[in-house]
Amino acid sequence: MAHSKKTVKTQNNIKPIALKKQNVFTELPFYAMIGFMFLAYVILHEVMFSMFGHDDRTLFGHNWWDSYSYQAQMWLNGRVDVDHRAWLEIAQYGDKYFISFPPLPSVVMLPFVILFGGEFETPNNLIIALFGIITACFAYASLRKINMKAWIAAFCAMAFVFGSNMLFITTMGGVWFLAQMLAILFLMCMIYCAQCNKRTLAYAMIALAVGCRPFSIVAAIPLFAYFTERDIENGVIAKNSKGFFKYILGQCKYLIIPFVIGCIYMLYNYVRFDSPFQFGHDYLPEFMYESVDGQFNVSYISSNLYKLLVYFPEITSTGLSFPMFNGFLFYIANPFFLVVIIKVVIDTIKKRFDLLSIASMIFMLLSLVFFIEEYNYGNEIFRTLALISTALAVVLFLVKFIYDLFVEKKTGTVRIALIVAMYIGLIFTCYHKTLGGWQFGARYTADFLPLAFFYMLLDKEWKIKWYEYAIAVFAIAFNVYGAIMGQI
Repeated sequence: MAHSKKTVKTQNNIKPIALKKQNVFTELPFYAMIGFMFLAYVILHEVMFSMFGHDDRTLFGHNWWDSYSYQAQMWLNGRVDVDHRAWLEIAQYGDKYFISFPPLPSVVMLPFVILFGGEFETPNNLIIALFGIITACFAYASLRKINMKAWIAAFCAMAFVFGSNMLFITTMGGVWFLAQMLAILFLMCMIYCAQCNKRTLAYAMIALAVGCRPFSIVAAIPLFAYFTERDIENGVIAKNSKGFFKYILGQCKYLIIPFVIGCIYMLYNYVRFDSPFQFGHDYLPEFMYESVDGQFNVSYISSNLYKLLVYFPEITSTGLSFPMFNGFLFYIANPFFLVVIIKVVIDTIKKRFDLLSIASMIFMLLSLVFFIEEYNYGNEIFRTLALISTALAVVLFLVKFIYDLFVEKKTGTVRIALIVAMYIGLIFTCYHKTLGGWQFGARYTADFLPLAFFYMLLDKEWKIKWYEYAIAVFAIAFNVYGAIMGQI
């Protein structure tokens, strides 16, 4: 069906995002938020953490679990490989050792190694705290784009970071946390770039995030849907069938820089491991010698999902007893997901999802239930049902995605695209052997917080409800508790 520029459909008459030109650098709440967050980090590190006698937890100190500063130092020494260090996760390939993580954070740490004079001198605790503050800055800028009042936007942006696993992550400059927080920062920058219609830059942010956390690639799905819907609203997509192919080809120019970044990753991987798709984790001792099923296996999904969806930390007479390995309920330490889940329910009631979207979401829920039942009963029939449900959920989404955007040329797909992207990310995360070691909550799921945040920006305005304030206050208090207790 063809549509003129004036007759473009918007599903259920949903208004597109109303973007506001705003210079946040002139706003007092923006600087008040930054000052408050920095002061909070000072208090956490220099007052609270110091009680536990951790020398590497001071705000201006160096955390010893920093593989990225080490890798950067080796680059300055003209080496791609490294010397073996027992306390770091280092892969062995042949007779050489390599840092087994994607390389982008080492690029970021390189100037700090040069500036501070060596790998052991980088103030990585301060650097990762700054990552958290900059993430909040992008959240603030995005909220102001949709006309949220400045002081409310400052509170929400601060709560977005401090009321989630990001608080715990940003208190320690270790290798795992540096990579994860940097990926989150890039994805938040992606959202702001998308709002500003900076397409090349938005896709490049995803490419940079992939160089920190490879599963960040799922963000490309809703980002493409978002830009395509903007083009539908503006009458960019042609009316005839040839317009579809012309449009796809036209989008390729925005992917040139991300493609180049991806090629650099693959070349770096090939130089180290003779494979463009190998970052090195497969050559860690824990996966080479201690794991029968390897780093990734479908058999891990059910147990990992159980930990994320069902396992609740124990409440004892001395406080909360929680596992530091593999974590617990993801929506308790990251209550922002509860806000999004409530919003999805409200959107469903308001008929903002069509039948294909609802069917896709039903199959997503069924797959999670079946995986949990596999864990409970140990019957692989549930795994089969879960995988079938997963496939049906994705297929239904793809049918809707293609039909709505390129046949009917109507908007309303970004919401389900964000939900599917988070779902796929969750399944891939649980496909991994572990859910992370040292943590409070379920820090791997923090990877999806930018996508959840993006979902909340899709209405013309985000008017904060009373229960959202309550959730935010609880989230901050709970994560401050976790950040402190996690240091014991």
